[in-house]
Amino acid sequence: MEERANHETPPFAALGEAGLEVPGDPATEAHEIAEVTRALERLREAERGLALASRAALGVNSTELRALQYVVAVRQRDELVTPSDLAARLRISAASTTKLLNRLELNGHIIRGVHPRDRRAFSIDVTPATQARMQRAIGRQNARRMTAAEGLSRDERLVVAGFLNRVSREISGDSETLSGSR
Repeated sequence: MEERANHETPPFAALGEAGLEVPGDPATEAHEIAEVTRALERLREAERGLALASRAALGVNSTELRALQYVVAVRQRDELVTPSDLAARLRISAASTTKLLNRLELNGHIIRGVHPRDRRAFSIDVTPATQARMQRAIGRQNARRMTAAEGLSRDERLVVAGFLNRVSREISGDSETLSGSR
């Protein structure tokens, strides 16, 4: 059987009349490919459900949640977040960023502090209470992902990682094409 590059799986096999595998049966391949796409859709639905639950738990909308997630991720690298950083990340205007930060601050999710190197600017941080709630949710999600990955063999993990990376690249290419970047 021909070896495929990038940890792709060999062609799926079907069972013939005698119960023996029939390599590359088109009907079986089409069915199994459809099952892969259905599994990806179930994963997207599960992630949408998690995002909805996270937003509900924090009382924020999707843009506010993305902002909080970005601030937490950058602060974990011990870097500062400025309003312009956040605007660039979220692809929103300075005015929209100001309104967003005002809402997050009013609801107790962020703290604005004086930027240590540029006293005219300020930095953004997540409040300890919001940080704790986000960490609990993220911790549970990551633990469940780890449990699922631990149940796979080494070869299966390589195949899954290769497949997901390929899907990510393909989807990224589509989004660039649709936005006119490509």
